[in-house]
Amino acid sequence: MQILVAAPIPMITRLPHNSFELTLTLPAGKIAETREKIITEFVANSEIDGFRKGKAPRSTVEPRLDSQKIKGLIVEELLSQTYTVAIKENNLQPLVNPRVSVVSMEDGKDWEFKAISCEKPTITLGNYKEEIHGLKAKANLWVPGKDLKPDDKDNLKGPSLEELLQTLLKSCSVDLADIFIEEEANKLLSQLLNDTQKLGISLEQYLANTGKTVEQLKADYAERAKQTLSLEFILAEIAEAEKI
Repeated sequence: MQILVAAPIPMITRLPHNSFELTLTLPAGKIAETREKIITEFVANSEIDGFRKGKAPRSTVEPRLDSQKIKGLIVEELLSQTYTVAIKENNLQPLVNPRVSVVSMEDGKDWEFKAISCEKPTITLGNYKEEIHGLKAKANLWVPGKDLKPDDKDNLKGPSLEELLQTLLKSCSVDLADIFIEEEANKLLSQLLNDTQKLGISLEQYLANTGKTVEQLKADYAERAKQTLSLEFILAEIAEAEKI
């Protein structure tokens, strides 16, 4: 009779900016079971000289297998399942894929990992209405307590979209997690690399043309990512608050 051993309850550590760290454990028994299944599949699909496909004995196939590859396949199969269970048990709603690091992977023992991700940031709208009203007043588009004549309205210019967005960023705050900003910045950098490759320009040439270092480029894109994400959350929060 097979004895099933329950996986240890994942431990959660709350981090700043609505981030969290999960300690994930893969039980040794489940690891052994998964390893057996993977090796059996390799044996069934093996192609070795002197044997028909899948007919080579396990004793011949197994020594030829890459042990690190087997470990990688075990982790690939079990870790995502364990993480999914962990976020459900802790009622978490992660915004980004976890950043996973290995704690221990000793043969014959439980394997342990750390997974860091984040949830929706805390959003503070502040006095954005007053700021925008002030911006409009400064642009002579709107003055508190004063109605504009029809003839005046055609000659008045309001604040630009950029001015409105910058006002929102100044008056509201979004407590974004570093991992969230970094993931968005990496997406922007990947798009830049794709664009430069299409133009036949290397990253080194692009940096030389812009006069920036790799570190400066990463910092620029991190700031751009922070502003983009902040505005998305601010606008969504305003839409919800105003029932738009």
